[in-house]
Amino acid sequence: MVDQSETPHPLQSVLFDSFDPDSMTDALQRGALDHVQLARGRFRGSIQRAQASAARIDWGRYNLPVLAAGTLAPDCVSLGFIVSAVEDGHVNGERVSASDVILFPEGQELYFRLPPGTEWISFQVRRTLLERLGVEVTHKPGIVAIADAERRNLRHVVADVGQVIGPDRNAAEPVTRAEIEWAQEELLAAFAEALAGAGIPDRQPRPSGAERLRIVRAVESYLESHLGETLRIDELCSTVGTNLHTLERAFAEVQGISPKRFLTFRRLALARKDLLRAAQGSTSVTDVAMHWGFFHLSRFAAEYKALFHESPSATLQRARSH
Repeated sequence: MVDQSETPHPLQSVLFDSFDPDSMTDALQRGALDHVQLARGRFRGSIQRAQASAARIDWGRYNLPVLAAGTLAPDCVSLGFIVSAVEDGHVNGERVSASDVILFPEGQELYFRLPPGTEWISFQVRRTLLERLGVEVTHKPGIVAIADAERRNLRHVVADVGQVIGPDRNAAEPVTRAEIEWAQEELLAAFAEALAGAGIPDRQPRPSGAERLRIVRAVESYLESHLGETLRIDELCSTVGTNLHTLERAFAEVQGISPKRFLTFRRLALARKDLLRAAQGSTSVTDVAMHWGFFHLSRFAAEYKALFHESPSATLQRARSH
C-alpha cells in the first residue's frame, strides 16, 4: 500500500507500508528500475521527490534489503550518495558503504543491492551543467573515490538539506520553491567539489596572482548583487569565467575561506543589522533568516551564535528593549 501525501509541488512524499514494486518504480524520476524485496518482513519505506530548476532529487529510505535493477535517467547524469546503511551493499559488483558517492552517465544500467536500513539520495543533473562547473564525466560508472574532506562536506550538506526536504523534515511545514532551489544548489556544489577532488580533469591551469585577485573581486561583486537570492553556482562560474575548482582555489588562496563561507558571513552581518534595527513586533528571527537565504533555521541560529556570541533571538530582544 502506498500513501502519497498532499504536500504540493515542488516536493512530493511517497510512503510505503508494504512492498509495492510498481509504485516504487513510479516514485523515482525518469528511471526504469525493477525492485525485489530480499528478506522476509513487512516492508516500510519512503521517497521524497523534488523537481528543481536544473536537477531532480529523489531521497529514499527502506527498512529491508532491496535489489534495484534497470536503466537510469536517459537525459541526465545520475549522482548518488549513501546517507546511511547498517551494512555494506553492492553497486554493479562493487562494495558500497555509507557516505560513498556513486556516478552513472545517462541511460546506464544499474544493479544495486541495498542493505537493510539504507537511506540514499539520487541527484540527476544534465551533463552540460556539470561541464560548466568544470566537471567532466569521464570515468566508468560506479563508485567514485573521493577525499575525506569532500566526504565530510557532503555529509554536512546532506544533513542540512535533509532538515528541509529529507524524510525527517517537519511535514507540517510546507516546502517552498525557494527552498527546493537552495537544496539544489547546496547539493550541486557539494557533488561538484567532490568530483573535482576525485581527479576528474581540470583543463584550466593554476591562475597567476593577478588572475586570482581578479577572480576574487569578480566573485565578491557577484555575491554582493545577489545577497538575498539563492546562489546559482553555475551562473557564478559563468560570470567569473572559470570553473568551480579554479574559483574555489583562487578564493581560498586570497581570502582564506571559500566563496560560500564568505557569502554566509556577509549574510549573517546583514541579518544582524536587520535584527538590531527591528522595532517592537515588526519582524521575527524566522523572517530575517528566510529573507537572507537561511532556510535551515537551526543552522542559522548556530552559525549566528558562533560568529556573534549571542543568539539571534537575544539580539532581537535587546533591540526591542531599547
